[in-house]
Amino acid sequence: MKTMSAEDAEACFDQFIDAAQQEPVVVAKEGHPSGVSLSMGHLEDAVWGEKAEAAHAEGYLAVEESAAVLDAEPPRYSKRLFLTAAQSMGESERFSLSWIARL
Repeated sequence: MKTMSAEDAEACFDQFIDAAQQEPVVVAKEGHPSGVSLSMGHLEDAVWGEKAEAAHAEGYLAVEESAAVLDAEPPRYSKRLFLTAAQSMGESERFSLSWIARL
């Protein structure tokens, strides 16, 4: 991981941003690390990595459970439910709801 002083990061901001696109950059103030800058790609990788680790720790569905989920019939909703939901929606939401109801 690269380290830049806060003064250098401020003075050469374009270079600082370019460096953060390649790898996380630690920002040091008075010789001590005070923050880090990283690209959106690095951040998204970290977030998705944490989600994947949490899902792995939670466990997986067995083959039979997966098949049951994939083969399950979608729930059937009554017109009454659609009408009740439609009363509390805006015009564009009602259009989407009516389109879904036709499926």
